[in-house]
Amino acid sequence: MTIMVSPDDLKREVQAALADLRECEAELHKGEASKAADVIRNTISRLEGLLHIAQHVQRS
Repeated sequence: MTIMVSPDDLKREVQAALADLRECEAELHKGEASKAADVIRNTISRLEGLLHIAQHVQRS
């Protein structure tokens, strides 16, 4: 299986994952461990998706 993804799409996904991690950090600073855990789970899912794409993307 080959996945076609533009560099801009990958860049947006990485930026979104970074934003999630920043949100997690902010929630931890506020003492909101439960919210931080939710953000961590979402970020893990996003990064797993990026890893899947990276493993199957067509190389030029």
